[in-house]
Amino acid sequence: MKRIVFIKLAEFKFLEETESSTTFQYESSRKLYQFCEGLVIKLAVHTVQLMQVFQIGCEHQSGAKCVLQVNELVA
Repeated sequence: MKRIVFIKLAEFKFLEETESSTTFQYESSRKLYQFCEGLVIKLAVHTVQLMQVFQIGCEHQSGAKCVLQVNELVA
């Protein structure tokens, strides 16, 4: 008998969005929060946008989930 296991890889939930910032929650069973932050930074570099990324909540630091805030910087 084969056993099939489904693993939820990652889930994004957008909490707040304005014209210049986005706050979202990231949840992963693999705990790849730094990978998620790296994706956001590399996307900004790829699209030639200036951004600040803040981790305002972290499961590893007594938070319920990882929460990132991304602010667009105007040049």
